[in-house]
Amino acid sequence: MKPNTQAWLLGASIFGQAVGLWWLAHLDAQALVLGAFLAVAVHAAWRARALWSGHLDMILVMGALGGFGMLLGTWADARFAPSLVGVPCPMHTRADGGLFTWMTGLMLLFAVPPGVAWSRCLDRYRSHRPALWAAVAVDTAGMLAGMLAFGLWFADPFSLLVGSGTAGMHLAMLAGMLAGMAAAMPLRDRLPNPAPTVPPTTIPR
Repeated sequence: MKPNTQAWLLGASIFGQAVGLWWLAHLDAQALVLGAFLAVAVHAAWRARALWSGHLDMILVMGALGGFGMLLGTWADARFAPSLVGVPCPMHTRADGGLFTWMTGLMLLFAVPPGVAWSRCLDRYRSHRPALWAAVAVDTAGMLAGMLAFGLWFADPFSLLVGSGTAGMHLAMLAGMLAGMAAAMPLRDRLPNPAPTVPPTTIPR
């Protein structure tokens, strides 16, 4: 997939989350305006990612595609109810903390494959598959731990901030995903790499 197409897909996923929360959480139109602004920012950041650390690639993919998959999965867990207002999050109602739900499954399905394929920070591992998947496992563990922690600890403050329990929980878990992955990346970069160093991916103009 060409970088420009990737950028449009990421931007659309950000705006899709705004539309989903506007509809399912009954937010006002400001959510759509903010979603459009963030979508443009993510699109521009992806187009200019050659200027930034390769770690930004994974953060953008997880925030956009992972966040969209998580919201879609939350809706699936609610059996596609017309509204998510008042619907309890699986994280608070299941003994597994929501790890084995559509919410988590679609988040991983939407985010991990493109994250692995598009992220420059994984280039050094690509010629040795076990090292690559060990690196992905560390990132994924950090992302899941952050999602669970922020969902349990910070859902209420986020809910007060945006005036919606549904949107607050989604945003708290999304922030936790990104924080957990950011914390895991330095640990992942310390993993031994038994393969020869691979030149970084060149981003087509």
